This record gives sequence, C-alpha cells and structure tokens, in this order.
Amino acid sequence: MDESYEHDLIIDKYNLDEECVMQPQRFNKWAALHIEMIAMRDRVKQQLTLARANADFHVRQLINQGKGKEINITKGTEADIKTAVDLDPKVIEAEENLIEANRKVGVFTVAREAFHDRKKELENLVQLWLSSYWADPRLASHRNNKEDKNDEEHRTVVTETMKRRSLKGTMK
Repeated sequence: MDESYEHDLIIDKYNLDEECVMQPQRFNKWAALHIEMIAMRDRVKQQLTLARANADFHVRQLINQGKGKEINITKGTEADIKTAVDLDPKVIEAEENLIEANRKVGVFTVAREAFHDRKKELENLVQLWLSSYWADPRLASHRNNKEDKNDEEHRTVVTETMKRRSLKGTMK
C-alpha cells in the first residue's frame, strides 16, 4: 500500500476552487486508509496473541513430556517458560509484524492529521484570495514620485517573493 501522501497535500493556490472541491475526497481517501491500517494492526495483534499461546502450549507440553532440555529449560519455572515463548521464532516474527503495523498506523495517522491541516490552509488561502492578496497593486494618480517609486519597489519585491514561493511549491 502506497504510504506517500505528500503529493496529495500540495495546494495549487491559483486553483483554489478545484482544491476546495477535491479536499473532502482526498481526506476521505487517507482517512479510509488509516482505518484499514488500524484493522490490519489489530489482526497482527491477534496473530501475536495466537503465536504466544501456541508457543506457550508447545513449551509446557515439552516440559510435561520431560523434554524441556530440547528447548534449554531445566526447571520449568514460569520465567523459563516466558523466556522460551519470547524466543520462539513465530513469536519473534509476529512481534516484528506488529512493529511494522504500528509504524504504518503512525504514518497514516500523520497523513490524516496533515489533511486536517490542509483544510485549514485552504480556508486561509481562500480568505487571502478574497482580500485580494494576489491582486496587482494599483497606484493612485495623485501620488508623488517618491511614493510611486516605493510602491514600484514593493510590487517588485512581492512579485519576486511570489515567484519564489511558486517555484518552491513546484519543487516539492
């Protein structure tokens, strides 16, 4: 299963209407994947419980048959049995599977939270757009040359900043 959600997080600030329309679908996609990962982790937990129970049964059976030495158990104490269960290859494999399942749940939890943040960012960008943040500045005809020069410098700085931001957004 693909764990790369970064591409879906990118917002095209010049296409906010489409981004807002697609946000619920993108969120639902990653939320559903998150739920699937939790279910998968729960199945892995069940497999670990079953592996432990089987190993415990096998160890106790060997001890009862007087074959504890085959698994390096001499006394048959609960601590010895627990150690033998923990060293069982199927238990070790199930524990590693649980670690991987927990990692995947973590990734998809972060993805779900990132899409919550994306929604907030979209709302902020829409507010900026509504306040004409990206509109070209207009110069009043009655201003003097010094004010016009300052406005022109400001426009140049803003334009260059927006270009850099746009380039950063395309490089992700």
